[in-house]
Amino acid sequence: MHQKDVAKNTLAAQIEKIGAELKDESLQAEALCAIIPEFQGEEKAKLVDKILDIASRIQKGSARTKILSTLAFHLKGPEMAEYRKKALDLAAEIQYGASRAEALASIIPQLEGPEKGSLIQKALIATSHIQDEAERSGVLSSLGPHLKGPEKEEIIEKILSAASGIEYGDARTEALILIAPHLLESRKKELIEKALEAASGIQSETRRAKVLSLLTPCPNSA
Repeated sequence: MHQKDVAKNTLAAQIEKIGAELKDESLQAEALCAIIPEFQGEEKAKLVDKILDIASRIQKGSARTKILSTLAFHLKGPEMAEYRKKALDLAAEIQYGASRAEALASIIPQLEGPEKGSLIQKALIATSHIQDEAERSGVLSSLGPHLKGPEKEEIIEKILSAASGIEYGDARTEALILIAPHLLESRKKELIEKALEAASGIQSETRRAKVLSLLTPCPNSA
């Protein structure tokens, strides 16, 4: 038997074994994600497609997000383009804004150019619908490392606007501080001024001190 056929049989056997041992589809998907590194080429593509098929049947947003976030790391390269699109479509279907934004954000590192910028915009739109301030702050901060390219300034403006709209003082301030490293020098002073203003409204002295301490390493904070 050829090595390729052995690999296929091994993959089929592992999928069948996991399916038999784990009745919960979320757990099945997690287990299948764990064995992805064992396969390459067609076998890897088949396994990824299987995981996406399972994810499509999971309606709970947080559970689907967990699967897509775990799977995202394995969607690199041109050979995975078809599966990245499927993953993006599944992420976009998630109803809950925080989960949708988190799932979209997890796929961003695997994209380049206009496609990456477009996905960041979608994640920002999803973020704008998140009602919980702490969740919104967390999702906004996760987008920070992906701010690159010609659309950086426009994207930063949108993130800054969203972060400034967070009503809860320390959540808003932490979001602004996390965005600070990605701003151009000309905007950092403005951002830090907003962060300081937001911090002044925090009632808890402990939280206020913690947030203010985060300003220390920022340039121009003196």
